Amino acid sequence: MPKLDTVKFRSIVVPLGTGSTGIYTAPANFTSVIKLLALSNIDTSDRTFDLSYTPSGGSAQQLLDAFSVATATNIVYVFDDGKPFFMNAGDALTGVGSTASTVIAMLAVEEFFDPNR
Repeated sequence: MPKLDTVKFRSIVVPLGTGSTGIYTAPANFTSVIKLLALSNIDTSDRTFDLSYTPSGGSAQQLLDAFSVATATNIVYVFDDGKPFFMNAGDALTGVGSTASTVIAMLAVEEFFDPNR
């Protein structure tokens, strides 16, 4: 059972590369709640991104394939407070952008200490 009095809040910003880029990996002994995962296109042309989830010790599962993000300042919300995503220790999110460093992943996560994980 997670210890609700041991919670970390983190914000992470990661520019996606054209190869698999780590966005977030849930740390050992933590259960994580992704409160926000949004992707922004800072380029002047439309761009796309792929998003994958890999459970600890498992195989990558593609969640989004060539998902379009329109030109500058548009944001695509993948997970938000109304649609959170839960991850266990060692689970990972990765992404690939169609052009290096033009699609930016923004993540807000709550990490709950869980000594049983």
